[in-house]
Amino acid sequence: MAPGHNSVLKNRENDHFLVCHIREKNFTPAPEPSTMQVRRLFFSEDGWPYTEGEIYAGKEPHNFSPEELYGFYERIDLVPMLPQGISTATPMKLGENAYYEHCSICGTWEMTGENRIKIAYGPYEETATVTMIFDRQRKKETVALCGVRKDGTAFWAKKREDL
Repeated sequence: MAPGHNSVLKNRENDHFLVCHIREKNFTPAPEPSTMQVRRLFFSEDGWPYTEGEIYAGKEPHNFSPEELYGFYERIDLVPMLPQGISTATPMKLGENAYYEHCSICGTWEMTGENRIKIAYGPYEETATVTMIFDRQRKKETVALCGVRKDGTAFWAKKREDL
């Protein structure tokens, strides 16, 4: 929670990283420790920045095929909230024949470039970067998406191999 006091770094390969601290919500009366995090930073075609959903683990880029993306995901939409709240993941599916589903919303998805996809549903269009992350919760590598809608709303999703 509460990422702040950040800096953006760029390496020689032109990769961008967000360095910030976060509060680790522990749901107890104990003090919440502040921890430094580094996350990969990407930019939409419109210039909107967005980060990976997990802490950077040094994973090398991987060229994904559409078939590797088929499956079920946990998705979090990063919408502003006051008072500050905690978002819960909701189910999402990337299926064959460009089928997209998020809760009760259906739409389409397609590969638009190397490790980039476009998702369309109703009046909305999202662009996303596909990455390989280390899922800290499940302690294994998995496919992840991080993206942004045209209105600036960002989202994270990670593939659930166990569904």
